[in-house]
Amino acid sequence: MKKFDKRVWIFILSASFLIPGYFLLQAKVLNTNLPDYFMIFGIPFSFVVTLVITYVNMVLIGRYFDKVLPWVNNSKKITLRLILEITITTISAGILISFIAYLMNIFFPQDDGHPMAEVYFHNITVAVIINMVALSIIEGNSIYIMLKESLFETEKL
Repeated sequence: MKKFDKRVWIFILSASFLIPGYFLLQAKVLNTNLPDYFMIFGIPFSFVVTLVITYVNMVLIGRYFDKVLPWVNNSKKITLRLILEITITTISAGILISFIAYLMNIFFPQDDGHPMAEVYFHNITVAVIINMVALSIIEGNSIYIMLKESLFETEKL
């Protein structure tokens, strides 16, 4: 059963600072200014987004695939699982970030000259990147745990 352990919390906290860093770097490269409230809301927003994406990947989608397509020595099933998991988690990350950005825009409206489609596109791009990193960490950790359990079982036998 997948759960949040210390490594996942470290990832979530790290990503919370990487996302605003991405937007700060982008503003620096494009020589634009970010709104004053960006740092006040940027880090908590990033934390919530990263937490939600990681939670959905680990708990909802990961547990489902562990039951339906468990990691076994069948390359077709592994390939199918990876393709489905990447597709579903990417779509869910895009939907989640769009919904969270929509709610943030309702509660904290902004008129900084950027069209909302551009804001959503940037947020979805970042969410997809976070999703891929989170998925890699989560599944890599799952495979590592299964390997340790398998070695333990082999040793017992």
